[in-house]
Amino acid sequence: MDPIESIRRIGLVSRLSLGTVWLYQGIVPKWLQPLLFEQEVVRATGLYLGSPALMIELVGMAETLLGLWILSGWRIRQSCLCASLFMLTMQVLVVWSRPDLMIGPFGCLIKNLSLFAAAWVVIECEKAARGGGRKTHLVTGCHSSLEEITGEGEEDAAQA
Repeated sequence: MDPIESIRRIGLVSRLSLGTVWLYQGIVPKWLQPLLFEQEVVRATGLYLGSPALMIELVGMAETLLGLWILSGWRIRQSCLCASLFMLTMQVLVVWSRPDLMIGPFGCLIKNLSLFAAAWVVIECEKAARGGGRKTHLVTGCHSSLEEITGEGEEDAAQA
């Protein structure tokens, strides 16, 4: 398979996965099955409009919109950066009011690190698939040209 096509597929699967997580997090625990501990966390911060339940619904709406934006593929870099900034803001507020939620297998730190990584993969795949300029290798993190990443142009270098 063409390396560029592989990068596009990796980016697409990562983007669909990331967008689906955001969509799920915005709809299920915020609207369909509200979690009482989330209301306690919001209440502990003191940062809410009207009531903690209303604030959670607003956060759910924002998460749902971010998920739809990521899934749409429109302005991929901006959507991933906005989602990551929103997530970082929510994490800071949670840690401020309930530091105990950082730990554990499903704590916000470990879950959010995975989402940050997925957003990075989406952004990097989108940049690499567009082509041109210097890119960061998806595995090694080294900067190189797209030709060096894909192996194209090696014959030209060997002939020189």
